[in-house]
Amino acid sequence: MAKNNAKGASKKAQMNSMIDNMVANAGIDKGAFRFNMSILEQVVAEFIEWVKTDINAIKDHMVTGSIQELSLRVNNLNEVEVLGLEHLIYQSRGVSGTQTQHNTPHRFTTLKPPVAPIIEWVKERQLLTKNASKFYDNVAFDGYDEDRQIQQLAFAIREQIYKHGYKGKNYWDKNVDRLRQELNTRVQANLGDQLRFFIYNQYGDNVHNKK
Repeated sequence: MAKNNAKGASKKAQMNSMIDNMVANAGIDKGAFRFNMSILEQVVAEFIEWVKTDINAIKDHMVTGSIQELSLRVNNLNEVEVLGLEHLIYQSRGVSGTQTQHNTPHRFTTLKPPVAPIIEWVKERQLLTKNASKFYDNVAFDGYDEDRQIQQLAFAIREQIYKHGYKGKNYWDKNVDRLRQELNTRVQANLGDQLRFFIYNQYGDNVHNKK
């Protein structure tokens, strides 16, 4: 118990030190700064919950643990950084396939979507027997164990996604707009305009900023 209390006290001391340094540089009242920091942290936490709630409300949506790895880093009252995985953007805005186009700036080219999240989704939704014929022309899995059958179905689904893409679910950009408004209203005017997004693909492109 003493160890936990010491750890908590250490974190509190670090936060107080950070606030002291920020106040010294900013030249504003510590009480007001501490109050604004508290509201700021509350707003960004609410944003994460808005996104997660919208994701979970989508019926049969392919949601894995990785898609919800979203965080916001509060550097100071003038800068908030949003960090997350590229799937957050792709699933929300949609992606065009090689054969079917959708209203989105994102599209598959030479690389196919990763199969691991699809395998997880097939298992979670128990799609092996319920929907196999939708994705796989030959569903005669004779001689395969269950894991191999799931893998075969997942690869077939991946091929369909690669060719035809998928429509967006619209849970990201609308909540980003809402976050900007909340920051401007509840914390500091124009703070929403200082949001910085760090959501990159494997090529180093910031996919959030792609229009």
